[in-house]
Amino acid sequence: MNTYFYNKKMNYLAAAFAILCITGCQMKKEKADLLVLDATIYTVDKDFSKQEAMAIRDGKILDTGSSASMQEKYKAKKTISLKGKFIYPGLNDAHAHFTGYGLSLNQVDLTGTRSAEDVVDRCMNFAEDFSGTWITGRGWDQNDWEIKEFPGKEILDAAFPGTPVLLRRVDGHAAWANSKALEIAGITSESSIEGGQVRLENGEPSGILIDNAIDLVSSHIPPAGKEEVEAGLLKAQENCFAVGLTSISDAGLPGATVRLIQSMQESGSLKMRLDAWLEPSESNFLEFVEKGIIQTPSLRVGTVKLYADGALGSRGAKMIKDYSDDPGNSGLYLTPPADLEKYCKRALQNGYQVATHCIGDEANRRVLQIYASMLEEGNDNRWRIEHTQVINPEDYSYYRYLLPAW
Repeated sequence: MNTYFYNKKMNYLAAAFAILCITGCQMKKEKADLLVLDATIYTVDKDFSKQEAMAIRDGKILDTGSSASMQEKYKAKKTISLKGKFIYPGLNDAHAHFTGYGLSLNQVDLTGTRSAEDVVDRCMNFAEDFSGTWITGRGWDQNDWEIKEFPGKEILDAAFPGTPVLLRRVDGHAAWANSKALEIAGITSESSIEGGQVRLENGEPSGILIDNAIDLVSSHIPPAGKEEVEAGLLKAQENCFAVGLTSISDAGLPGATVRLIQSMQESGSLKMRLDAWLEPSESNFLEFVEKGIIQTPSLRVGTVKLYADGALGSRGAKMIKDYSDDPGNSGLYLTPPADLEKYCKRALQNGYQVATHCIGDEANRRVLQIYASMLEEGNDNRWRIEHTQVINPEDYSYYRYLLPAW
């Protein structure tokens, strides 16, 4: 055979083989929607390793590794280089009020106010573009003011003589109302409610309501409609995603809100992953608790949220001894201990988790005793005490009933 033609033939075969190899390698690449390269990615795997690239498909991370390995393994519709910028896993808030936050975006934001006058100024600015029948807000804290005392209704009355106003304290366990709001609620110096207090000044309602007494007024505020709740959830989601918060435990929801969340997640409009804790209403026990835990990729319904007491700032946390600056007051139970025990039993019977708000040492003690009466050591029920703010050292041993046998 002619050597020239032989060598030429072999060159053609080698070139064809190389083309086949390249084509074959490309055909074997997995498909991805996006390749992110040249980043600093915190994976939070078992070794807390850092990677520089990842492949994404259908909104989920397929793989991580070096930029070279990801390019070799995946063919993507889009590739971006972050030039060393950081990527972190989505953040989780283990106790929040996601729905309440969304609705609060239509109220006066009173966080950071420095005086009662500052609060009123914000309310007046809000009222300029407000078309509703009630002015509501949240976030004030008298401990941030120069005069660290609860305000009176008079300053609100002067600014809003004919418009009802209800402004919740930063912790949600106290509220400040004007005379119009008190009038609508029918509150007088004789008004009382279990688990709450109408504070008096010179024998008359001062405008400050503690814990369950807030309901005497708030029950007269027209409830948010479905469209308003939907809009609030979507705005809350937008704000949370903007700071990297992608999953939340939403503490204490009515059944209607849980159903709305579920429908919005199924439609794709609500992408926030939520652990929805139920308020302990009879309808929630019948509709949800007694039918078992709900678990989808985006929603878990398997916890009952209880309130044992109030908060320290409003002097409603239930303490063993009286408050040093409020003699005769040791706080209060928002829910009678007998009812707390009843709710816990029903949750346990249906495999539900319990998360109970306890701040004062008396409230913590009583709830820990209830838990200990129902749970065995080393259980994996994961019952919780929310906040656990003031604890008597004698009660530390009860926490063994909250820990699994690891």
